[in-house]
Amino acid sequence: MIIFFHLAAIGWLFFRARSMGQAGEMLLAMFSSWEIKTGFSDKVLYFSLVIAIVLLTQVMQWRRRDLLFWLKLPRINQMVYGAAVLFVALYVFMSENAPVMGREFIYFQF
Repeated sequence: MIIFFHLAAIGWLFFRARSMGQAGEMLLAMFSSWEIKTGFSDKVLYFSLVIAIVLLTQVMQWRRRDLLFWLKLPRINQMVYGAAVLFVALYVFMSENAPVMGREFIYFQF
């Protein structure tokens, strides 16, 4: 399964690239270029916020042994939890420098 995942990930480079030359550059950069580019800290922040909410949810589900734990919390706690999830989602997907903004959906490129 690990081998097929990596083969699919490398295959995706050729599907995503605009030309075979760009695919070759991306493949070379994958194995040789390990420097941090500008904008890296923004992406780490977005990713960290999403991971923090997901991990918090997972830990709470595990500790309470209940997948729908937050529905059984007092109403104010439900609102705070829901607002935090909504804030993170809006921050990640609507922010001006968000990693998902500014790129055309790949299926509309053909």
